[in-house]
Amino acid sequence: MKHRFSDIDAIVIGNLDGVHRGHQTLLKRAQTLCQDGHVLALTFWPHPTCVVRPRLAPQLLQTQAQRAQSLQQYGADHVHFIDFDVDFAALSPNDFVAYIFEHIASPQHIVVGFNFRFGAKGQGTTTVLKTLAAQHGATAHITEAVTLDDLPISSSTIRRLLLKGDLQLAAQLLGRPYTIDGDVIHGHGRGHALGFPTANIQTPNALLPPYGVYATKLHFDNGTSYQAVTNIGLQPTFQTQTFQIETHIMDFDGDFYGEHVRVELMKHMRAERRFPSKEKLIEQIRNDVDDVRNFFIHGE
Repeated sequence: MKHRFSDIDAIVIGNLDGVHRGHQTLLKRAQTLCQDGHVLALTFWPHPTCVVRPRLAPQLLQTQAQRAQSLQQYGADHVHFIDFDVDFAALSPNDFVAYIFEHIASPQHIVVGFNFRFGAKGQGTTTVLKTLAAQHGATAHITEAVTLDDLPISSSTIRRLLLKGDLQLAAQLLGRPYTIDGDVIHGHGRGHALGFPTANIQTPNALLPPYGVYATKLHFDNGTSYQAVTNIGLQPTFQTQTFQIETHIMDFDGDFYGEHVRVELMKHMRAERRFPSKEKLIEQIRNDVDDVRNFFIHGE
């Protein structure tokens, strides 16, 4: 158990997967409530559904490290992950709130979303939270639903958009493009042999969009970034059926094996498909590079 936080004015509680615009609203609200203290983002790992209904567990939008980074980016001074296990899942709403005040912090304010549920079998409602928070000398604040053109902004909505390849609408709900992190590893060298060297990326991210070619930006830990063409899929032309994420950085020639990178997925350009020959594949890759270049120039 991490040490108890002593300088917290406001706590934001939730699953907070993706740290989308709805979650960002929670963090902004918490910031406005703070006086001299800090904002603590209190979230769970693994996702509670993994414990209480594992067959329904969602593919998460972010790794644990990505979530922590995003929460801090959008206003949390501290981030704490509760180890969500069967014992924690069994806590009553009263014990859930008592646990926070006894073991984590004593905030003046607790901020949650309109659909927040807590305690065993989700018995705790926002109304219950207001009552229990008051017993500990705190005020619970409930934020309303955040929408975009009547579309609810939620992690589940964003997952559905990403899985069908609608990266641009997903990015509007997230407030930024969807990203995957990973390490550059050695591949088969096929991209180099075709005249389009690629970085093969191994990622821990669970949720990936459909197989195909994407306009992307590749970000390195040193702050440099490049426009790129990324293929996610099985390389059907080579009949390997081996899943790979390959990124060709346009107008760049260098070696970056072992580097940690972030791939910003901007637009799904086309579906993955098999080509009858290596020559036809090279021709298509040239077209892909031109299409991605035009996307970055013209935004379409």
